[in-house]
Amino acid sequence: MTSSKPVTATFKFATLLGAITVIAASASQAALLLPGTAEGGLSVPVVAPSGGTVLKEASSSFTDTFGATGTLRTIVVQTAGVGSPLDFYYQVVNTTPTAAVSPGGDEQIYRVAIQNGFPLLTTTNVDQTSTLTLAGLTGTYATGASLKPALTADRDFGAGQIGSVGFDFPTQAAIPFSSGANIAFLQNSDFLVVHTNATTFASVTGNVLTNGAGQNLVSTFAPIPEPSSILFGLGMFGVALTNRSKRRASK
Repeated sequence: MTSSKPVTATFKFATLLGAITVIAASASQAALLLPGTAEGGLSVPVVAPSGGTVLKEASSSFTDTFGATGTLRTIVVQTAGVGSPLDFYYQVVNTTPTAAVSPGGDEQIYRVAIQNGFPLLTTTNVDQTSTLTLAGLTGTYATGASLKPALTADRDFGAGQIGSVGFDFPTQAAIPFSSGANIAFLQNSDFLVVHTNATTFASVTGNVLTNGAGQNLVSTFAPIPEPSSILFGLGMFGVALTNRSKRRASK
């Protein structure tokens, strides 16, 4: 007798793959950043700016132990009408007026991470741009060819992490260092964009890393779990438990 289990498994996999493909295609030219992508694992394409309407803007500053100062700017964008998916724009700025020196060389920003802000069922497509074409923008932002692009992006779901997305400017193998790829004093990053399928957001913690002083915690915005996503996750967990119980009973 032929079992229907392989067919069912294949159908489920095809459905999941199709959903991922459709969501990935929603962010033109963006790179799909899957959970578990390690640091340095995904190149971040530079693309033309996307449109949308600004829902929220924020700016959060820090001073590290060697005297370097910086700011993380955040823009939350609604891509279409009310209830449409959200894009998140992040720009990191090194506001140090002159070169601050640490044991790692000139104090430079080499990484920005949005911590515990992208739940498992949130789709993240990443890219970056040097210009903005957003309706309702009120803040002043650096734009143009002088902005520093990120090299890679990652998405962590390790122990204690709900879901963190990070952007690196150099490779992670060269710490401590000073690098021309980093954000040096009076320099600005590209707008680091995360396209999501989320429709709600909340305040979370960002982490701007400098090569001498390490972590600098700032406030930013990221998606929060949708009630339907939570129910879907619980449902899938229940299905998995049911299937496991049936397999045990059939043995």
